[in-house]
Amino acid sequence: MTLNCISRNSAMKPVVLSLAAQATALIADCSGASVTDLDSYLQGSGRQNGDTVQGYELTAEDGSGSIAAFGLAPHQRGEGVVLSAVTFTDPGMIHASGIVFAGVPFGTQPTLPDGVYKPRISLANFSTSPARVTVSIATTPQNGPSATGAAGTSPEKRTIRQLTIAPRRTVDLEIDDATSQSGLLQSLIVDTDQKPGDVLGKVVSRSDGNLYEIELLGKDQLDENNGGIHPWSVEGDAESHLLLFNYSGSPRVFNVGTSNG
Repeated sequence: MTLNCISRNSAMKPVVLSLAAQATALIADCSGASVTDLDSYLQGSGRQNGDTVQGYELTAEDGSGSIAAFGLAPHQRGEGVVLSAVTFTDPGMIHASGIVFAGVPFGTQPTLPDGVYKPRISLANFSTSPARVTVSIATTPQNGPSATGAAGTSPEKRTIRQLTIAPRRTVDLEIDDATSQSGLLQSLIVDTDQKPGDVLGKVVSRSDGNLYEIELLGKDQLDENNGGIHPWSVEGDAESHLLLFNYSGSPRVFNVGTSNG
């Protein structure tokens, strides 16, 4: 398989990796160097200085979908290391060029650990042509219209960033000029002029409190599934929140069902 890495200023030389059938390998970085275990990698991660967001592209030699990949990114915080996820997506399974991130934490949030949350968006343009990108924020006021149709201030969508990403490059945007609002009632929409799968993105909301960051799963605008699809629990003292964001231009009916067992 071939590993391609792109960053803000350059596209690194492709690295060819060979993996035996049914084998798993732990690769340390874009050099393709392998490590024996995660502990060995983390011991040296503090000495690595990454000055920008990187994008990773894995391609199987035979063009098949025979690779299962997952990444972890270490962040030094005080004396410890915090790990965040690097998810890989099959471009052939993406239906739209736009991405939606629902319920992005801005400012303080009663439903989250203490801290002030500031979102940032990482974007990678894997195509060979410039990508024009528009980032919008949709805000539902806390006194906005209810699900039952009661009157209130209407939701608002506005553009907060417009930029061009060079071919095979990345950008990292901190969203520090949006109005803080509790209730997780603000969502982000990323639109591009490229083909589906050419521009991929990730949103995290970092905190100055005990919780380092919250990672948000992006949703393909034309995917029938939501951006989560992970277990949902109210067992014991667990508290779960369901965020519904209608990013279309007209009202929509949501059917919600829960089951146990």
